[in-house]
Amino acid sequence: MISEHQYTAAGQPRVARGWRGMALLILLVATPSLAQVPVKVVVNQELLVGELREGIANFLAIPFAQPPVGDLRWRAPRPPIPRQGPQVATEFARACMQTAYITEWYRDVVAAFDGDIADAPVPTSVSEDCLYLNIWSPDVATQEKLPVMVFVHGGNNQGGWSYEPNYLGHNLASRGVVVVSISYRLGVFGFFAHPQLTAESGTGSSGNYGLLDQISAFKWIGNNIATFGGDPNNITAIGESAGGASVGQLMLSPLARGLFKNAIRQSGSYDMNYRDTLVREEAFGSAFADTLVVPSVKALRKIPADSILAAAESFYHGSTEDPQLNYFYATMDGYVLPDYVEESYQSGSINPANVLLGTNGDEKLMYAPRHVSGEIIDGLIAKYFKDDAGAEVRALLAHLPSRRLQYAELMDAKQQSCTAQLQADAISNHDLGALYLYHFTRVRPGVGGERLGAYHGAELPYVFNTHDDWLSGDETDVALTETVMGYWVNFAKTGSPNGAGLPEWPRYHASARVALELGDAVRTIDAPRRALCDLLKPPQP
Repeated sequence: MISEHQYTAAGQPRVARGWRGMALLILLVATPSLAQVPVKVVVNQELLVGELREGIANFLAIPFAQPPVGDLRWRAPRPPIPRQGPQVATEFARACMQTAYITEWYRDVVAAFDGDIADAPVPTSVSEDCLYLNIWSPDVATQEKLPVMVFVHGGNNQGGWSYEPNYLGHNLASRGVVVVSISYRLGVFGFFAHPQLTAESGTGSSGNYGLLDQISAFKWIGNNIATFGGDPNNITAIGESAGGASVGQLMLSPLARGLFKNAIRQSGSYDMNYRDTLVREEAFGSAFADTLVVPSVKALRKIPADSILAAAESFYHGSTEDPQLNYFYATMDGYVLPDYVEESYQSGSINPANVLLGTNGDEKLMYAPRHVSGEIIDGLIAKYFKDDAGAEVRALLAHLPSRRLQYAELMDAKQQSCTAQLQADAISNHDLGALYLYHFTRVRPGVGGERLGAYHGAELPYVFNTHDDWLSGDETDVALTETVMGYWVNFAKTGSPNGAGLPEWPRYHASARVALELGDAVRTIDAPRRALCDLLKPPQP
């Protein structure tokens, strides 16, 4: 259950403590809290009863597909069946099946800030019956339809849920947009391929059920969001980490063409490094099924979800035969994804969209080993960089005082900064929409910032204005929150982040690789780690 002192059952913030209780209280709560008022809409042949809180209509746990349970496990999502009678939509749904993967991540971050790890969020419960979305709208009755921002959560396709504290959409919605957060199947339930599943699909594919869930959610939103005051012709897909990768993959899928106009991808460009085939995933899936000693996929569907999850945790994460297949990434199956990410960008097989794309300054620092030897650094340089570039790479690392920081710098270049620039170059070269690149560098004051830097996910509280009580902060964070929200909302409204009162954010072009730094200062810079990027080996086929 979400920590009682932070959030109410419907996901609205309680009065904050510490620095948030002073500086950000002015920003977040300018008027006294209004009484909770029921608000009703009829959508998809259902009467939904939501709640008006501080001027924002909350509609939670709306089904966008049938529960993928029983015979529907490992099948493409099917349209929801309308329910009879009024449906109370004021409590979040259960999260999709997962381990404590994300809660443990939060505990590490909370501990780095010397907070109480009991404050780390956990989902209320988990279930296969999890395909629901949440909507925050500032005006369900508006005649002038509002831009829509649809958030896809991260979690390495293994964990996460649509109502994590940093993803709650009420503050963002107060800026004049309709905010939606969606769920999708995770891990072995969302990314499990098997020859029998491929044969029965009718499409010759299996394994990308999580992406199919996301496509189903976007279709539901396009068909129904006008009822909540949203403009179905102005939808922005926004995702972070695995969610950012998913948004990028939807941009490459013919099944998602036309489902959104703009895309915001936060720390999700690493998908360019993975080249997973259906054949390999089918083989891996078959080996997993063999460990459960059942004769068929039909029999697998009868095994309780908890047992499937436990067996998958042991099998997939315990294997060292091919580390790339130990995690649940999307698969090039010829249907959802016609080609590898790298080849799709090279050929320009990308759905047109305006794109806001970026990374954080210290994405990989929190994942770096505590002790890094010189041999490890040498191995990374030999593996990722051109054969004659060793001396230049070491010179570019020389300013960093420890091998641990050097390790993080190399991994950031390979996994995040350079892949973002490769994708930005492709979108720019193929003239598929306006492209804006950012680099988030704000390091919070105190021990947490010293330990983690501008860590993976650090930008999220600034996007949603949902700073956790255990995070340190000062006036710089208040101002940066206002700036980031302004850019993101402007982009959703117009396809450009620029607007009154904000520093000019130049478009990215392959011939002039510039980015906007979002940190203690907001300014135009050269694309981050550009020198290292130029020394990387070309992507391998």
